[in-house]
Amino acid sequence: MHSRAFTLLEMVLASALAAFVVLAALGMFDFLYRDDYILAQRFTQRQDLSRAHGALRRAFQTMVAAPPTPEQSAADQPQRSELEEEMFGDESLRAQMGFDDDGSSAGPRPYFYIGPVDTRRIDKNIHTGDTAWRIEVLLTQPPTALSPSANGPIRGAFEAVEDGRNWRLQWTPINPVAEPISLVEDLAYCFMEVASPDNQFTDLLRAQEQREFPRSIHIQLGTRDGAEADWLFEPGVTIGDSQ
Repeated sequence: MHSRAFTLLEMVLASALAAFVVLAALGMFDFLYRDDYILAQRFTQRQDLSRAHGALRRAFQTMVAAPPTPEQSAADQPQRSELEEEMFGDESLRAQMGFDDDGSSAGPRPYFYIGPVDTRRIDKNIHTGDTAWRIEVLLTQPPTALSPSANGPIRGAFEAVEDGRNWRLQWTPINPVAEPISLVEDLAYCFMEVASPDNQFTDLLRAQEQREFPRSIHIQLGTRDGAEADWLFEPGVTIGDSQ
């Protein structure tokens, strides 16, 4: 008695069914891997955001301002004519911020500064998010454990810099000098602004004395994977010397 063999059609159908099952299983494994990867990325970004918030909070609570100087009366302060204001144009904004045309500080380095990293780009039409932006501060202690310490005040800047198609928030030690410390990477956006002493939000401010310091500091971050942060800090300022 002869046993019946599989026909060619049955073999083709069986192979196709087996291939379908295998591909479905591989697709499920790939989906689970991608899902785990996304969750791991979001967890890492949440940790980075938490560490960045801690560094920002410590920094903005330990800022140093210059000793106060006698205030000038309105009559004693130099005045600029309307013609000079018109001729000065956008350069007046850079001058008001205390910088020369080449971007160097026209006077003592500020105790607090928010504006473009490249100070030559100070312009009424350029705002945070358009180019690399920074908040430069003088602190009594390092904002992160990786920051170098010093015998006196520490100068550094929180910078939102372009990193390819993304943005990166980093702490850049200025004095003592050290390599930038990355806080949050793969950002879709990073905005910085402060409430000026007259309670007007602005992304351009330079301060020396405590009365010139901002009333609050506002920072917004958003990662490519959807994690977001919206922080408002109340500054803590002590009187000290930049040296």
